[in-house]
Amino acid sequence: MRASLSLKLVSVIVLLGGIAAGISAFALYEAAERQHWSERTEAVWNAGLQASGLARAIEHTVVQATALYTAADTEEARGRLAALQGALAEVERLRGPFLAAMEGHLPAAEERRLDLAVKEFVAYQTDTAELGLTVSPKAALIQGTDEATVANRERMVARINDLGRTVLATLDAQRQATAEARDRATLALIAGPALAIGLGLVAALWIVITQIREPLNRLRQAMQDLAAGRLDGVVPFTSRRDEVGAMARTIAAFQAALIEKDRLDLSARARVDEDAARAERLAEATQAFE
Repeated sequence: MRASLSLKLVSVIVLLGGIAAGISAFALYEAAERQHWSERTEAVWNAGLQASGLARAIEHTVVQATALYTAADTEEARGRLAALQGALAEVERLRGPFLAAMEGHLPAAEERRLDLAVKEFVAYQTDTAELGLTVSPKAALIQGTDEATVANRERMVARINDLGRTVLATLDAQRQATAEARDRATLALIAGPALAIGLGLVAALWIVITQIREPLNRLRQAMQDLAAGRLDGVVPFTSRRDEVGAMARTIAAFQAALIEKDRLDLSARARVDEDAARAERLAEATQAFE
């Protein structure tokens, strides 16, 4: 069964509508990708800033602890305790956001080690400050400047700073990869719809030319042949099951009617000629008899 012209035209419209929907979907996808890129960039910047902030807070805590440990006596040390407690609270406040920001950038084992190291640093500084207040600042200074403790703290701070720099360094690679992907997407957004629209127009022109204009021209020629009395031609497209086929069958029926009319006219003329010949013979016979 042949599809009707209306169905073919609807198919072209659906095709063009699908192309438009595809373009819209691709544009929405690109907008979502750019939003994701912005979120990833913000997350990377946040991780770098959290690492830098935690490292500075630890270094600031060391400065405040040293100020307490170098106090002349316990009374002076008590006056400097509030600053150290505030610095330790800041370290503890920044620890959680730092670890949360580093998710996906650190193995779980190293994340746990850093978490434990920061907690141990806070606990150690708290205990050392308590020693300075209850025994003497000098005893606290001796404990706080232990070489192994200082080395561990410096390694921890260096690792946190390295993490911040490493995470920020990935931003450049991401930016380059995203720029390349964006260029490809822009090219696809321009070339893809243009190609799709071009194919849709070609399909529409093909339907108009091969399924409408050319058949109508041939049917018009068939009608002109009938009007000129040329009844021996074959009417095309009579087997089609669409509007053109219906028109062709109508013309074929009209052709058959004209052929039948010509046959009847010829038969009538033959009878008239036969009657005339018979009358002439009768007249000749009558004349001869006289």
